[in-house]
Amino acid sequence: DIEFKPDSVGLHKSPPAGIAANESLKESAAHLIRIIAGEENGAAKDIVLLNSGLLFFVGDVVPTIEDGVELAREIIERGKALEKLRQWVACQNRERENGNLILNNILKSTLQ
Repeated sequence: DIEFKPDSVGLHKSPPAGIAANESLKESAAHLIRIIAGEENGAAKDIVLLNSGLLFFVGDVVPTIEDGVELAREIIERGKALEKLRQWVACQNRERENGNLILNNILKSTLQ
């Protein structure tokens, strides 16, 4: 049996409104970028940490869910999540420089 208490790793319960999607795609993307850049906290970040932590746990990367949540937090805090986004954008664009330019403009307008 697996027992997990969110508060043991600093995660908090939140009403559904705390994790509801933003009205526009642009706002939702900016919100996610701020989370993975380590510039935003709250319910949405907690969901990202929990989901990532669970993936690390079921993928046998870590022995416990708590360890998975801590690994996810560390990845965000060290800038590795944002770096992975940059790598993904570079791989997804036929013209890497164009993709990087677009991402850099988004980051500049989002992370002020």
